[in-house]
Amino acid sequence: MSKTNKIYFYIAANLAMFIPIPGRFAFAVFVAIQFSMQMLLLTLLSHALKKIKLETLKTSILLIETVAFTILFKQLLTIYCPIAALTLGFSMYLPALTPVIMQFIFDDEGEDLIYQLRKNMAKSLTMGIFMVLYFLLRDIFGYGTIAMPMWKKIFYIHLPYNLQRTNATIFLATIPGSLIFISIILATALKIRQYLPKLKGKFAAKEEAE
Repeated sequence: MSKTNKIYFYIAANLAMFIPIPGRFAFAVFVAIQFSMQMLLLTLLSHALKKIKLETLKTSILLIETVAFTILFKQLLTIYCPIAALTLGFSMYLPALTPVIMQFIFDDEGEDLIYQLRKNMAKSLTMGIFMVLYFLLRDIFGYGTIAMPMWKKIFYIHLPYNLQRTNATIFLATIPGSLIFISIILATALKIRQYLPKLKGKFAAKEEAE
């Protein structure tokens, strides 16, 4: 599998894990923070295991670390915003159930720590931006609000026009609607990726002709 296909597989698999999470922007912010911190810790731990030559136990140790960090993060989230921790519930543990994704992330191939951090955090940032935008659109079109994370609560900004009254937009807030929305986003991204080389070729041909 090519590097590009790995990234798309990573995005698709992770977005599929976010289906059980309510389509509110505030929850996406918390999960994105969790993912970024998790990626940082896993990268450092993966490099440490390689240094002490425990690569045979790598997958098991990374899974244990993922669960342990998720428990800690959920406890901290319970202090900051109890309603968010209660709503997210077991869905915060879903990344720990996907060791196949970790195999695609940590294909370091002898790279040094700085390069690994730069590469893996770039993937995490891409995933986080994609996820936050996805939940923002679901929040706006599915509920007609923007949910903002606040201390001890979730603050809802109600839009001037209640889009929730439209049946088509309400569908986006449901699980089937979320799946269809993800499919449309990924299909669009793949199409854009396919046409980019053609556009670059056309521009290059014009410059040569001039």
